Amino acid sequence: MVSYSGIVFIWYPSGGNVGHASLQIGSVYSHENYVSWWPESTAKPFRKERARQTWFYTNDNFVKETHSTLPDDIRDEEGEAHVKYMIKRDCFNELAMLEEWFKIKNKPSAHYMLFNKNCSHIVARVLNAGFIRQDNGFSRLSKSWNITKPRDIASQLNTLVSLGAVTKHVNNNCPKRMHRLGYVLLGMR
Repeated sequence: MVSYSGIVFIWYPSGGNVGHASLQIGSVYSHENYVSWWPESTAKPFRKERARQTWFYTNDNFVKETHSTLPDDIRDEEGEAHVKYMIKRDCFNELAMLEEWFKIKNKPSAHYMLFNKNCSHIVARVLNAGFIRQDNGFSRLSKSWNITKPRDIASQLNTLVSLGAVTKHVNNNCPKRMHRLGYVLLGMR
């Protein structure tokens, strides 16, 4: 039986949304280990925005954390993820990913920037921290100067699918590239 250290969710641009990338660290959903980075309000280019904070009820207490949840992402993106990638435990270190995620979400001045600290950039940082192999494409995607898009995460994961490090599942609701030519030309699909 294959053991997974996480699931990456990719939403491509559709229905007026620009796309989204998120990551569940571990094989079982837990809001604490769900990597999803959004601005508090509408993102504006070249401007720092407060990262979205969400209230959770855990251990008989309400707790506010800097991230979103999978149900929120499904609602905000108007449907299930277009593609899911199950990342295998022998290629991704779950503890290293958790450590990086806790460092990011617990930073006192956590913020969102549309071009260089967006959802895809944060997912790339966490995957980079946990990737075990030397040939790591997530390293480039996690650099602050890189504009990382959900398509970039998917492209890197598609490479790992061919190497057997990741399993891919495409949802029936996934928009076809041939119907999204504008987004293809922009490198978003």
